[in-house]
Amino acid sequence: MAALAFLVAKRPGCVSLSAIVIEDGPDFISNQLVLAMEFVDEEGEGPFSMKHWRQDWRYEDHRGASLGAFFGFGGGRRELPAGGPAPALTVVVLLAFLLACRAAAPEHTYQVVKVFPHDTSAFTQGLVYEDGQLIESTGRYGASTLRRVELETGGVLASVPLQSSYFGEGTTVLGDTIYQLTWREETAFVYDAASFEVTGTFSYPTEGWGLTHNGSELIMSDGSQDLYFRDPDTFAELRRVEVTDGGAPVIRLNELEYINGEVWANQWLTDRIARIDPVTGEVMAWVDLSGIIDPEPGDPNAVLNGIAYDAATGRLFVTGKYWPWLYEIRVHPRGGPPPPARLVIERAPGGPGLWFSTFRGFRYQVRISAGGSFPAWTSWGDLHDGTGYEAPVDGAWGDGGRLFQVLTLPAE
Repeated sequence: MAALAFLVAKRPGCVSLSAIVIEDGPDFISNQLVLAMEFVDEEGEGPFSMKHWRQDWRYEDHRGASLGAFFGFGGGRRELPAGGPAPALTVVVLLAFLLACRAAAPEHTYQVVKVFPHDTSAFTQGLVYEDGQLIESTGRYGASTLRRVELETGGVLASVPLQSSYFGEGTTVLGDTIYQLTWREETAFVYDAASFEVTGTFSYPTEGWGLTHNGSELIMSDGSQDLYFRDPDTFAELRRVEVTDGGAPVIRLNELEYINGEVWANQWLTDRIARIDPVTGEVMAWVDLSGIIDPEPGDPNAVLNGIAYDAATGRLFVTGKYWPWLYEIRVHPRGGPPPPARLVIERAPGGPGLWFSTFRGFRYQVRISAGGSFPAWTSWGDLHDGTGYEAPVDGAWGDGGRLFQVLTLPAE
């Protein structure tokens, strides 16, 4: 006999819906409802550990049994390993949705300024802009490296391989020292920034995901909702903050970059970057980079991951695992005042071609003058939806002293 139970639990900004099927164990229904309630409300208290689930992708109950399950993430499903059958009953959890929390933080969009080549063999786990070049950490067992990369060409200038038992993760440069995390090996490597020689190692008791610094402290993520602040000389934990948006934890924090007093974090399996207040842990804004790579990579592991910032010029770079391109971008509030379009006049056969650079999520109208000292503007073509890229204005040629302009319309 099978029983079906639904539970909807609400919390600030979030709704969690669980659909549970229980076979041959009707007395266990109440326990399963407790499980779902604890999953939403207790944050690690009780027989089912939220923290353990986040780290190891499974539940373990207080009797030591593990429950096999499917959980939906980002439109896909991931099968979770079962550590053993639950005693005296058979339990099948068909599907549990953690519905996307309604973000309290505002959303920002982007404009691509320039595109650079990127090594498609690089499983990017960490990225830093340093002295006109990139420092990149790549992952995968047997393929992990620390490398110095030429920005303009994507060429690898220097590379140090990790032993095959290490999976490279986040990296950062503080002074003349490079730090590189590993995933499950609980080891951080320390390098001389000039020679790439290993000068030491540190250990830590969690997984290693992202790494950056604020000038005096290292800032580390482990795939949970926590940011760890560490002493760069000893790697000792100084403090930690929980990252939240509208009161709800923000998990799967991955690659990190410290930008103008904020921690920017890729959220694994999404096209979003969280801009985090490092004191409170509150997400100040989300940067939505949907559509930045087109076509989408066929490899499901080829996700957005990698943020680098040139503090001297304000340039911001992003890329992803196995991506063929690295993008210089600008960001702008999606609901804010319309950002100015960037007109590009490009010399082409037959005359100068007109291009305009857009922010994704806004709409644009190209207008052309009738000539003369006081131009009267008329529309040129249809409205254009902003894609984040430069787009040509079909048939628009600069002749007879005419002028062009692009109006940016409010986001829809």
